[in-house]
Amino acid sequence: MINIVNLKFKEEAGARGTRFLGRNGYYKCHGVSVSFENHAEIVSIEPFTSKGTIGRCGIEIPAEAIKAVVCALMSFAPDSPVEICAECGESVKWGSGRFVNRVPIADDLIEEKVDSGRPYPHGDFVCHECDSIRDSES
Repeated sequence: MINIVNLKFKEEAGARGTRFLGRNGYYKCHGVSVSFENHAEIVSIEPFTSKGTIGRCGIEIPAEAIKAVVCALMSFAPDSPVEICAECGESVKWGSGRFVNRVPIADDLIEEKVDSGRPYPHGDFVCHECDSIRDSES
């Protein structure tokens, strides 16, 4: 079974617009088609051209890497989270060695993190080591 989600970008995306590289050069990209093939456990991302057709390029991502890719993409979002552990203060950014097993914190407000005893309340994650310690104390 294949699940497909089509996303259309806002017209003003980027200073020069959003583009993709095809075999004959750059083209305007007006959105992406994201599909998941259950039998192959692969996510495919392909661009929509200005004519509304699928461009002749794409990327395939293995299902086990989806969360890591999404987290990496979210780190570029304008309102991206503070990527440090709220317990030990260590970085949980991509390449830190703590990225893959980091746990997002549900508390959105710093006051809630302070009230729950987090030493680094501006951090939006807990690293795997600190999460394991907290679980064993519970």
